[in-house]
Order: sequence, then structure tokens, then C-alpha cells
Amino acid sequence: GTVFLTDFLRTGWSSVWQSYSGYLHVPARLIAGGCATWAPPETYDVCVGASSIGLRGVFALIAMAALAPYARGPHWAIAAGALFVWVPVGQQEALGNVTNLRWFIDAFLVVVLLGCFRGFAAVVVAALVLVVTPSDPLVVLLVPLALWRLRTLSGSGRLVPGAFLAGVAALAVFLRPGDRGADPALFVRRPLEMAERVLVRG
Repeated sequence: GTVFLTDFLRTGWSSVWQSYSGYLHVPARLIAGGCATWAPPETYDVCVGASSIGLRGVFALIAMAALAPYARGPHWAIAAGALFVWVPVGQQEALGNVTNLRWFIDAFLVVVLLGCFRGFAAVVVAALVLVVTPSDPLVVLLVPLALWRLRTLSGSGRLVPGAFLAGVAALAVFLRPGDRGADPALFVRRPLEMAERVLVRG
């Protein structure tokens, strides 16, 4: 969160829409800005860590609601949702790195898009979350899933995939793929390392 803290101290809340490494990190930047604003400076790192864990807790609760209609019982839905709290995604560093919340977000978006939310309030909450959480370019791969859900859902349920598509459209405006500095030649020079990266991210 050091980069996000520096950007926030320089430009304030407008830094939320500033790309880093080629794409947005809206939830992570909101956490960094909130901790810089409301927490004492000496507790910034604790605030960021606790907020990252708290966001994953929110993901777990929403995932439980999304998975409940599919589960054989409430215990199975709770166990599935709790994976967002207890299971690392991607590299181990994701557990303590606010930037790598995006790995949890990617998995969370899949679950929410597949979910069946009962009640208008649940639909609105899920839709609001889906508008602000797309940050990683990988979410573009979920557009076909969102379009399928838009076609198969009815009534207010369509707000969920619709909100996701709006979030992806906003993300596309800010994407700068050239900032990543991808070098295809690395697959030839360091094949084992690159195969490991692809495997972990896959």
C-alpha cells in the first residue's frame, strides 16, 4: 500500500481512478485512502491489513448468499463462502498484500455472477459491489458469463450482471496494457519460471 498511500497524499481521492501497473485498483485505493484519512499515521499498516481482511470477510458473506441456493444445506454455503477468508489465492503474498486483493476479487466476481440472490435488497448490494470491484484485466474474460446471466436471469436479478458489465466498461477506459511491460521472449529464456506464473494465475 505504499504506492497507494503516496498517491493519495499527493492527489487525494482522485487517486482512486489512477491506474497502477496498467490497471485500476479501486478497492485497494479506497482502503489506502480511508486508512490515511481516518487512522493515526502510526497505525496505517495495521489499518490496511485489517481492512483487507475485512473486505474478504464481506466477500465471504456475499458468497454465502450467492451459493446458498445451490448448496445442500446452510453449512455447505458457509464453508464455500469462508474460502475467501481462509484460503490464499494466487501467491502466498496475497494474504498480506492490499494490491493483490485483486486475486480474491476475480474469484469473488465469478461466484457473484453465478449466484442467485433472493430479494431486491440483496440484488442491489451485489450490484453495487460489482460496479466498483472490477480492477484486474482478467475480469474481461468474465464478460461472456455476465452476458449469459443477463439472458437467463429475470426481473431485478439482471441488475447484477448489468452492474458488472458497467464496471468492466469503466475499467476498459482506464486500462493501459503497455504499462505491464510483458515480454513474450521470457517464455524462451525462463520457461520454468513463466510456466509457474501461468499455472499460479490460471
